[in-house]
Amino acid sequence: MSTTVLIYGADPILLETRSLLLSRQGFRVIVSKDLKHIEASIREFAPSIAVFCSSLTAEQQENGIALAHRLDPAIKNIVVETLTVSAISEQADSLVNGLQGPKAFIDAVEELAIHPASYHASKQTLTPTFNSNAT
Repeated sequence: MSTTVLIYGADPILLETRSLLLSRQGFRVIVSKDLKHIEASIREFAPSIAVFCSSLTAEQQENGIALAHRLDPAIKNIVVETLTVSAISEQADSLVNGLQGPKAFIDAVEELAIHPASYHASKQTLTPTFNSNAT
């Protein structure tokens, strides 16, 4: 798979983990911790998907999405959230709950890579599932 994915976040450990997960699935991954680097990365590498991590504030996610879409209106975005769904979720092409684990994250990226044009219409929100029988 040759899809390029840009991951923007504030937590270096989460960035490294998510980058490794996607790299192992065959994606080309660029990691960024600031908006200036996002701009340079989009211009240089033309990613088709941008991931906005849960380590960012809603304002940082919103600014990142706005910048990415201004530079490349075709770029698809995934917002990784934890327990709450913020107003930024309306701008996301896909939402992933960070507590669902790596498979949900990889699945969302793969789905956007395979079906980028039609994905927004069938946007999925992935929410945590809790086992009430757990001890």
